[in-house]
Amino acid sequence: MNRLSEKAILITGAAKGIGRAMAFLFSQEGAKVFLVDSDKENLQKTLATIKSQGGQAALRVADVSREKDAIASIQSALKIFGTVDVLVNNAGILGPAVAISEFSERDWDRVFQVNVKGTFLFTKHLLPSMIERGGGCIINMASVAGIKASRISPAYSASKGAIVSLTKTLALAYAPNNIRVNCICPGSIETDMLKNFFASIAGRKQRQRLQRDFLKRHPLGRFGQGGDIAHAALYLASAESSFITGVDLVVDGGSSL
Repeated sequence: MNRLSEKAILITGAAKGIGRAMAFLFSQEGAKVFLVDSDKENLQKTLATIKSQGGQAALRVADVSREKDAIASIQSALKIFGTVDVLVNNAGILGPAVAISEFSERDWDRVFQVNVKGTFLFTKHLLPSMIERGGGCIINMASVAGIKASRISPAYSASKGAIVSLTKTLALAYAPNNIRVNCICPGSIETDMLKNFFASIAGRKQRQRLQRDFLKRHPLGRFGQGGDIAHAALYLASAESSFITGVDLVVDGGSSL
């Protein structure tokens, strides 16, 4: 039996990486998936793959940091599927990998607009329908960078720490409405974001040294895959986690130990 049979799930940042992996897995488990991303080309590829495998899916090209885009996306999902049982706030960006003294105000604001404001907007505008229907599930994407010190990006770490705190606050506030709110804290996952981060390091030797250092931080001896996070999200989205809320689930190969 499929673990998400008949559930409708809205995923932001669904065009690539972790978001795409979740969309594929959720669809395979019987969910109807609504895909949101600003990357139109890759979003359409994700949609096409799901439909070619017999899944139900729809999309909306949107900037998660714009309130009108968030509202339009949610309205579209509700119109097409009738309800949204699970919201996955996955969209996120890293920002420049530089010291805080070199961070521009514009770059700082953009990281928070996508990572934190985007989560706020989609949560805010979907909560009323979840409350009306008697419950729901929200999964936010945080990071181990939000629960421990990180040298990657000060804005990214701060934004992911905000997601962890927001998750716990929302879980407490909406437990009486039967709405569970949890977040996932991935370690280093082999996505375009990680590849682009390594590629941004000047010098081949420096880049290779950094990759080795990152790998050494993971006791399991490898970087994670999108599927590792997708399976964690599947658990949180399913009835198997019905007594779990306010949790920051760490999926990091032991890197936070």
